[in-house]
Amino acid sequence: MKFGKQLELTANVQWRQYYVQYKKLKRLIKRVAFEIERGQRKQEKVDKKSKTQGVADLPRPPSVTSFSSSDKSLSLTSSGKSKARASQGGDESTPLLSPQVDLNLDNIEDAKREFWDMTNANIADANEFYRSKVTHLAKIVKDFESMLRDEDKASHGHVSSKPRTTSHEVDRGFAGIQDCYDTLIDLKQFVNLNHTGFRKIVKKFDKTTGGDTLDAFVKQLNHEEFYASHDIDALLERLFSMTSKDKLEAGNLEQRMKRQQGSQDSLLRKVKAVPFVISCVLFGLLLAIPIPG
Repeated sequence: MKFGKQLELTANVQWRQYYVQYKKLKRLIKRVAFEIERGQRKQEKVDKKSKTQGVADLPRPPSVTSFSSSDKSLSLTSSGKSKARASQGGDESTPLLSPQVDLNLDNIEDAKREFWDMTNANIADANEFYRSKVTHLAKIVKDFESMLRDEDKASHGHVSSKPRTTSHEVDRGFAGIQDCYDTLIDLKQFVNLNHTGFRKIVKKFDKTTGGDTLDAFVKQLNHEEFYASHDIDALLERLFSMTSKDKLEAGNLEQRMKRQQGSQDSLLRKVKAVPFVISCVLFGLLLAIPIPG
């Protein structure tokens, strides 16, 4: 399965804008390829033109028979010719080699710059989103840890000293950390998909441009906050210290089933509405048709 399709199927839909914009970056790479092709076509035209004019434009060599002491500055060797041309300050109107022409370099560089600008902006978005999620989840875990400590203190005191609502708060808090666990699992997948996506898209860029940027890019990517941080594993360890992984995964499965069911219901509502209306209209038309006899 191609990565673009894999990304569509596995990404958290609610977070889609914070993932690597893989399709958009592929379009920018196609633009780079287009500009490179334009440059190559320009070069081919220049080469073809220089070949047709080359023979007529070549300077005539000096006559060997007319060589005299006054012509000692001239040389019949290729190196001598080069030195003679250099001594003239490069003012020859028609050099032996065709000059470098504009190979669409400005447009190529603009296309490359646009690709890197979007890539860096994507990475910045991923870092910011990751940071905000981790901060929010860390607060949920911290609040639940504090709630458990209060519950533990109350359980060792007099019965009347334990607030009546504490158990309900703990229940709600536990549901909250099940959601937290679910989000951490999604966030871990978010990290891995983004890292893979950025690496693959830059590899495509190098293949198109003939560049060699991937190794340096991956080294930098590995130090980006969303990938280099160990916050997810640390928060998971804190959750496992408070309750079993099985209980967390049970909540995780339940939430995922609800989310999937909700998506299916929404899809059914969208899909079935139009056929139902069409069926009603057709049924009405059939009733309006008079039956002969």
